[in-house]
Amino acid sequence: MSELTHTTSIEYDATQELSVKDANKVALGALIGTALEWYDFFLFSAAAALVFNVQFFTSENATAAALASFATFGVGLAARPLGGMIFGRMGDRVGRRKVLMITIVGIGIVTGLIGMLPTYAAIGIAAPCCWCCCVCCRASLWVVSGRGR
Repeated sequence: MSELTHTTSIEYDATQELSVKDANKVALGALIGTALEWYDFFLFSAAAALVFNVQFFTSENATAAALASFATFGVGLAARPLGGMIFGRMGDRVGRRKVLMITIVGIGIVTGLIGMLPTYAAIGIAAPCCWCCCVCCRASLWVVSGRGR
């Protein structure tokens, strides 16, 4: 019985009440982070449909090139849990604000690298491989910064 009381008191001490102002601040941060993530998703999917399939997946069949371009979303989705584990642990160790800044700068760097990648015509099969690596890095970074943490 004393064990139950001890656990209950630990849980009671661990909770913290938020003021309405703090709750609104958290909600606004989450809203902005999620809105940015979805806007980025929209822009990236439009670019995948219009640009990336032509530049990185040259094929006789346009449908196959488009499907390969959209398959990188699956690769990015698979990379998200890995980013969550890495940057979540980092956030616990060095602080969430520092990790948030690292991920925001990292997203900018990776996005710039995607823009500077040579096309399939220039370096062949290495172009889509490099693009997939950049998409994985970018998706891993969005896990932390895209949720407004």
